Amino acid sequence: MLWRSAESELELELDEWTRELRLGGVVLNLPPKCFELMRFLVYRSERVVSRQELFEAVWPGVQVTQSSLNQVVSLLRSELGPESQRILRTVRGSGYQLATFIRVPRKSECVPKLAAARLQMDEGDVEELCSEAIVHLERVTKALQALMVARSTNRA
Repeated sequence: MLWRSAESELELELDEWTRELRLGGVVLNLPPKCFELMRFLVYRSERVVSRQELFEAVWPGVQVTQSSLNQVVSLLRSELGPESQRILRTVRGSGYQLATFIRVPRKSECVPKLAAARLQMDEGDVEELCSEAIVHLERVTKALQALMVARSTNRA
């Protein structure tokens, strides 16, 4: 999915398909944890996200310290440049809040309409099935990430 900052002058885009964060059209060089942090915050940009939520989302099944989160936030802010405080706000004692992002449909996201016509189903039903599939894929992805972390820990 493609997400854009609701504040058009920021020209900030998060592309989940390519796993890129672009600022002013320039791809930022983000390590995987920074991208995961940004991705998690984008989905929740309308609210303050607690540090605990971030620990569980970015480091699933792994015990990490506050300094790990601080380091990832600091690295993300350094990549975002002068607008970083406006984009990613620290809410003292609570967590972080990202500037509002909106989902931008791609041409290929017209698939539910085509599938609905071919399957003679209501478009809403097809969209619901697609949403459920995405949720399941995210769960599988998290499980695979946890497995990879466990394997790398066992090898070390």
